[in-house]
Amino acid sequence: MRKLIKKIVVSVNIFFVFMLILTYLAQIIKPTFLAFLQVLSLSYFYLLLINIGFVVFWIVKRSKWALLSLGFIALGYDNLQSIFQINLADEGENSIKLISYNVRAFDRYDWNELKNSKQKIFEFIQEEQPDIICYQEFFSKDKSGFSTFDTLLVLQKAKNHHLAYYKLPKVLNLSGVAIFSVYPIVNKGVLEFDNHIFSIFVDLKIKNDTVRIYNNHLQSVHFGEDNYKFIDNIENAQQEEMMPGIKNIYKKLVSAYEKRLEQSNLLSTHIEQCNYPKIVCGDFNDGTNSYTYDRIKGNLLDAFEEKGLGFGFSYVRGILKFRIDFVLHSPTIQALNFRTKRKNYSDHYPLIFEFQTKNNSFE
Repeated sequence: MRKLIKKIVVSVNIFFVFMLILTYLAQIIKPTFLAFLQVLSLSYFYLLLINIGFVVFWIVKRSKWALLSLGFIALGYDNLQSIFQINLADEGENSIKLISYNVRAFDRYDWNELKNSKQKIFEFIQEEQPDIICYQEFFSKDKSGFSTFDTLLVLQKAKNHHLAYYKLPKVLNLSGVAIFSVYPIVNKGVLEFDNHIFSIFVDLKIKNDTVRIYNNHLQSVHFGEDNYKFIDNIENAQQEEMMPGIKNIYKKLVSAYEKRLEQSNLLSTHIEQCNYPKIVCGDFNDGTNSYTYDRIKGNLLDAFEEKGLGFGFSYVRGILKFRIDFVLHSPTIQALNFRTKRKNYSDHYPLIFEFQTKNNSFE
């Protein structure tokens, strides 16, 4: 009986090791070939925890089977680094502060249980006073006539701006992506795919340098309220509701992955053609194990891996925790500090990045 139980445990362990390996493959296999790998990649953190649990279990049992999960966790060490870091901040004179923040339309639809979340976002920005700020899901003006744009121009010191609005049916110039800066904008543009603006960029004149900033909001999954209710209550879902709910979510995920594949190809090509030092930030709607992230990152550095502290999750909903918001930068830009601020004013956390060039030419 004891041998049978051990065989079962070993078999389960092997299964979860295999699933962990599949998440590693998602970075190199296109979503159009094996889309389910991209979906599976979202579960990397949870598969990691399960395999760590097996390592502990086998160590307690004093069994060599501990090496199985341990070995494959070590094989994916880069993936582990992408969600957890221990780094100290550096001091730097004349450092520049950049914030990337998906503000979810400043809680236009009152989704947040936290009252006055729009005002909380304003207070956060006013307190931090970034030199550069990149908003995703930026909302300009509501039906009552209240202007988010005008309010921010009063609250924040970054007033030079470039805005582009999503092209959505029956929606005119309300929500989109925006970059604000204290530095002069000498050039600007948009990247568009399938009649949808998913990225904007500006070239900033900072002392003797020109630095390009990309602000991105890649294809959303567009979950409906029914999808979120299913996710939030999945433990209590009835058996007859389980498969239809999962299939609906899977279909939306796959469709979004395919569109992000094209967007990431366009964006990465544009980045490669730029000769300026550059910072690429925003909501990628994909994790670090994804083909999208790997394609965009290219030879850039991940600010979280350079100067992050703790877990880098930027999107948290119930038990779901993902790092899908990023700040990437050229090697010629020196990361001094990076923090993910645990502010529940949106469904995303704001990212704060402090930097200077390695030759200190911003001084």
